[in-house]
Amino acid sequence: MLDKLDNALATATPKQDVLTSEETVNEKNNKKRIVKKVVNMNNAAWERQGLKALWVEWMDFRFETANSRLNNELNNGIELLQAPGNKFSANVKESIAALAAEWAREKNQIWKKPWET
Repeated sequence: MLDKLDNALATATPKQDVLTSEETVNEKNNKKRIVKKVVNMNNAAWERQGLKALWVEWMDFRFETANSRLNNELNNGIELLQAPGNKFSANVKESIAALAAEWAREKNQIWKKPWET
């Protein structure tokens, strides 16, 4: 979507000037006045920024960070739950074993990046 926006803005040229207002203060009598001025927007036409490449780079970084954190949390958490000396009921121990088995299957799969489809 960013790439489409980047391309669309690069081909469009703003056609209308923008009227802005600015408040100024006279230093001699300390009175405020509003000055209206026209800004020519044609001088600030959009230039293609290559947003898609920047977006993919940022998303790849965020994906790797999230993946690393998830692996660390689950690996360490399951290890702590399975540590000897934990006095859990049989049901809880079964749940921990099921969680460990499910995580072992899941972490070996290649996770797809939705923005690359």
